[in-house]
Amino acid sequence: MIVPDSTAIATRSVSSGACIKAAVSRLLSIALCTAIAIVLVGLGDTYRSQDPCDVALVLGSGAHSYRLKARLDQAAQLYFAGRYRHLIVSGDSKTSGFDEAGVMQEYLVAAGIPASRITIDRAGFDTRASARNTAAVMHAQHYQTVCVVTQYFHIARTRLALRQQGIRRISSSYPPLFELWDVVMAVREAVGFYAYLLRGWLTPA
Repeated sequence: MIVPDSTAIATRSVSSGACIKAAVSRLLSIALCTAIAIVLVGLGDTYRSQDPCDVALVLGSGAHSYRLKARLDQAAQLYFAGRYRHLIVSGDSKTSGFDEAGVMQEYLVAAGIPASRITIDRAGFDTRASARNTAAVMHAQHYQTVCVVTQYFHIARTRLALRQQGIRRISSSYPPLFELWDVVMAVREAVGFYAYLLRGWLTPA
């Protein structure tokens, strides 16, 4: 009968544990670096240096939420500044339980923007769906340029989603709203980036 060498087993266990810790540490480092890059892209806020756009894409963030209000206020401000003359409001009216895009339109109309200048996308179930629907509207209306209006940490992935749909001329703007929770959201965006990468959603159309 062969007796297992307990020392060898313990050594292998320690070695395996060290490898797992090293792998986790490496993954966390990659996620952190990606999150930082995503934030820097978003904070670039390129709209000031570009010509006026054909249309704005305003992304939803939960009806009546303060984040959504901040996005809509930013979108309205740029509209009245002559940045664009048309807007697309994209939100989820199916899984969220309310008409998010409809709420967005009502808010902008109350701010003084004509309803005829606003296209409602009620099928913006996620960033990729919003990008796909926006591309369809842009092609139908012969729009060439779009300004993304969302939180700064969401801009990078939205740009990637639009590029995947064949939209190339993209600028962006974000509301002046910063919170500690943004750190968590930036990491979430990093995870979303790699999810896009693994699914092949980063290849331009």
